[in-house]
Amino acid sequence: MMCLTQRMVLGVTVPGILLALVPTSWGQGCCCGGMNPAMLQNLQIQLMQRQYALQQQNSQTGILQNTINQLATQSESAVRASLKDEQVLVRLSAAYVAGEKRLSLQDDLIKMLTDKNGTIRQVARLSLVKLSMTTTPTTPAKKGSKTACRGVDFGPLPNAGRSAQVKAAKQWRDWWDKKK
Repeated sequence: MMCLTQRMVLGVTVPGILLALVPTSWGQGCCCGGMNPAMLQNLQIQLMQRQYALQQQNSQTGILQNTINQLATQSESAVRASLKDEQVLVRLSAAYVAGEKRLSLQDDLIKMLTDKNGTIRQVARLSLVKLSMTTTPTTPAKKGSKTACRGVDFGPLPNAGRSAQVKAAKQWRDWWDKKK
């Protein structure tokens, strides 16, 4: 049976539906049957920890978005400099902006494929894929064909080890050298 009432416990309004989730075999069923204060305090602490984690995540997302917005208005040389910044969020933002703005920063992005941060490696990879779509295909599409210029993707995969990262960087470098 679910209790649809609310109850004020330890200064927090706890909906009956949450109270109903506690097994009745513990002697702490819905609010109608009483609730162990220690159990409620534990639930309250867990709830506050989750709220804090969400606030931190939202804060980091906001910082990342602000950094991306600022870099998007900068010159190619400013974005290039940001690709080498010590701060992870700045490098991440710069790699993203390089791909979105289709900046010719492929050499710098290829170096980022071996970055110690896996997220940065993947954003650099995706930016390289985007940049590869803007190059002229080696075989032109037939007249009237709906075939678009597809990007290439040499990796590395998200969980790739160091040797796979180096191999992917070499494949990207070789491909770009052929395009020059």
